[in-house]
Amino acid sequence: MLSGAFSPTHTVPPQGTRTWPAPDPGLPADGRLDPGLPVQVVSKAGAWAQVRCSNDWVRWVDGRTLMPLSAEPPVPVAAPLLASTPGTVPTAGPVPDAEPVSSPQAPAGVRVGRADRVAVWLPVVGAALVVVGAVLPWFSVVDSVNAFDLSVTRLLDKASTASGPDMGWFLLPVVVVVVGPILGTGLPRPLLALLGAVPIVLVLLFLRLYASFPSPRPDLGAGLFLTLVGGGCIAVAAALPRPGSRTKDPTQS
Repeated sequence: MLSGAFSPTHTVPPQGTRTWPAPDPGLPADGRLDPGLPVQVVSKAGAWAQVRCSNDWVRWVDGRTLMPLSAEPPVPVAAPLLASTPGTVPTAGPVPDAEPVSSPQAPAGVRVGRADRVAVWLPVVGAALVVVGAVLPWFSVVDSVNAFDLSVTRLLDKASTASGPDMGWFLLPVVVVVVGPILGTGLPRPLLALLGAVPIVLVLLFLRLYASFPSPRPDLGAGLFLTLVGGGCIAVAAALPRPGSRTKDPTQS
């Protein structure tokens, strides 16, 4: 994690420049910095430069395209080069050329790529599926039964006759994932993992209870499956890189 105040050393050229999560030309570019944006070069690896934006967003760029403050625009680079710095392994330079990738959730001056948008919106889709699944039928006997008709106490103890809170209320907290698109950074991974695990665990507990039903068992409803898929989406999002995550300099110990 970078420390100290932001101190710009360069600006982004008039045509803008692409960003990568690591100094590896085999990785796809994940965003683009806007023309004229002031940045601070914090480290270099061959033709690569790790830059810091005013909002502490850190990414790797083609260092040959950056303009030192009060300098003229550099000559466009036509092809990648192979360069090295003392004490480092030669590193292939980034390949210039690409169209901007934008996102309404990007930090000021930074355009975020598709991977970042997936990390932000996948848990929102999952939460929507969980909420819809909670109100749709989980199974039908005479009347349809949804998550708000099932007692958590009964799920934990199949023989229990005590009343308890309805399972549906334990599913509704997943709506907090909408904070991710508002902030543009997503929720912490541990919180996403917990929010995704709750619907999955409740569905598995219900299926254990369902297995004890006498034959012929009632038909399972769509609500059960939507809740399971929604929880899975949130759990998968917890494993994705956070939007705008900072990249550690590999030359640091």
